Amino acid sequence: METELKRYTADRIAFNHVYDQLIAQNRLTSSLLYVFIVFETHDFKLPLTCLIKETGLPKQTVTSIVNKLSREEKIVTFPDPTDKRSKILYLNEVGQEQTRAVLTELRTKELKAAQALGIEKLRLLNDLNEEMLANLKGQVEDK
Repeated sequence: METELKRYTADRIAFNHVYDQLIAQNRLTSSLLYVFIVFETHDFKLPLTCLIKETGLPKQTVTSIVNKLSREEKIVTFPDPTDKRSKILYLNEVGQEQTRAVLTELRTKELKAAQALGIEKLRLLNDLNEEMLANLKGQVEDK
């Protein structure tokens, strides 16, 4: 079991390295990639609190990214009509174009790798990852 667990850890590090290469090729940070992924999931418009929660990043990191995107004129912020203390964030066309370009490149590479595996192996991989994640979360939360 210990040998396989070490293999799992090594594979996870190798995956991170591959994604880090893609991030660097697109002159991004991993945090910005997470922000783009969450924005796309929400059709490019969501509350700041939702962005923080769904990226899993520290509030300061997300706020810094939002401020940078704002200076680059890629994001617009509005007061949340349901909560005046909160902001609604909207990636404008320029921000959406960058997000789509980066995520299209990422997904194209992922799709080619997944096609080489085949749908059954991909489903099995997803199921096993989901189960491992749930087990690991349980261990961390039981701390």
